[in-house]
Amino acid sequence: MNPRHLVAALAATLLSQTPALAQSESRLPGFQLERLELNPSGVGSLLVGTGAMAPAGQLRVSVLAHHEQAPLTFSHSELGGSVVIKSRLTTHALATWSATNNLELGVHLPFIVRQDTGSLSHLGLAAPSSSGLSTPYFHARLGVLRQDTHRPMDLALELGAGLPVGSEGALARDSGFRFAPKVMVGRAFDGLRVGAEAGVLLQPSVVLSRSPSNVRDEVGSELRFGVSLATTNRGLRGELALRGARPLVRSPSSMELLGGGRYALANGMELFALGGLGLGSNPGTPQFRAIAGFSFDGNLKRPASHEDSAAQPPAAPAIARLVPGDADRDAVPDSIDNCPHEPGPVANRGCPGAPQRVVIQERELVILDKVYFEFNKHHIQAVSYPLLDQVASVLQQHPEFERISIQGHTDSVGNDAYNARLSQARASAVRQYLEARGVATARLEAHGFGEAQPARPNTTDSNRSINRRVEFHILSIKQAQAPAHEKVSLR
Repeated sequence: MNPRHLVAALAATLLSQTPALAQSESRLPGFQLERLELNPSGVGSLLVGTGAMAPAGQLRVSVLAHHEQAPLTFSHSELGGSVVIKSRLTTHALATWSATNNLELGVHLPFIVRQDTGSLSHLGLAAPSSSGLSTPYFHARLGVLRQDTHRPMDLALELGAGLPVGSEGALARDSGFRFAPKVMVGRAFDGLRVGAEAGVLLQPSVVLSRSPSNVRDEVGSELRFGVSLATTNRGLRGELALRGARPLVRSPSSMELLGGGRYALANGMELFALGGLGLGSNPGTPQFRAIAGFSFDGNLKRPASHEDSAAQPPAAPAIARLVPGDADRDAVPDSIDNCPHEPGPVANRGCPGAPQRVVIQERELVILDKVYFEFNKHHIQAVSYPLLDQVASVLQQHPEFERISIQGHTDSVGNDAYNARLSQARASAVRQYLEARGVATARLEAHGFGEAQPARPNTTDSNRSINRRVEFHILSIKQAQAPAHEKVSLR
């Protein structure tokens, strides 16, 4: 064959193969595959917003690992349901902060650690990237009704927004912003909390695959809903939730059934594990998913408002640099040192580490926060565990406080007899909590005063909230023998 004819034939062969080569290397269009939704504040449920809000200043930080099995399967029938993403492992960091009792701000940062794909050659697709940053998500939540202020339920509104940031090649980024307004409602019963949420996800539409006659796989805006049932007891708590989505584009609906447990530890730590099954082939709905992680709850100090400034406990007096009766030599007298055997800053009541929210007064342990209970119940909310842990620690560090009166108080809503019983039950619940943390039973008394001793006139919701309180009074102090020349110097 003439060499020129040979070159022309080879060129024609290569040109004829170019479309096939290009097709084999084509990628899926960029979109956000992840559809995991959690309640990042953890109030009431980890899985569904219940309308309940964390108290002002509350900060919660969560870190979790998340496995999904087959989160992307094409549904078009001529290929028999092709698995595109076989599995995905993602880490998530979430944080929420309650600016007020009725306003919560949050951020969610996911990162894909590993992503395994199925065989995509028959689809003419290149494999997505195996890792990458996913879409950052932000939200603002507004509390409208609160059950603990004698409303029939908790009700909150939320607006979430996802940024067009992340790895497009890892199927972790939309071409534009996504918005997710929703409404959440819930109510606490004896030992249980039910919740429900409904909203819409607004995001860019992307066609992923077509059958010969019509589009079969598309990602876009959708209606979302969820319902949950969770226990509210101390220690190990369980919950169950059902989530669903009804796409507003040409894609099938889907549902997920999820459940799990959470366990509160000391100092605001919590461990949790969740898992469940997916039903439907909507992109992002896995065959099953499993989640495990931990969180930390703390309360950031905030300036007192004009309305509640008078309710703040008095500050501890300034302390002279040279203080006799100071075993750990941290310039805080042992008599008012929350950690008398461990040196710490004066501003932190003589303790290292976590901010102290317990102040030792002459005849009282003043707490710088409230003890929160379920509405009209004596069950202590988990948000108050760190505070009560500090009360228990102070009592253990000060065995000279021989008898402590735990006093429960209510507002004026309801009849006198009911309020007396409720305040007594709440005081007893606190006593039982402290006993479980190692404080001797013989040192503790529980008394309920109902509405008989208000700290404020019961004329506003704010005042009534202040009146619903628990106080710790020191009834008996064992006097230690000390040399006559030792004196506590306060100024």
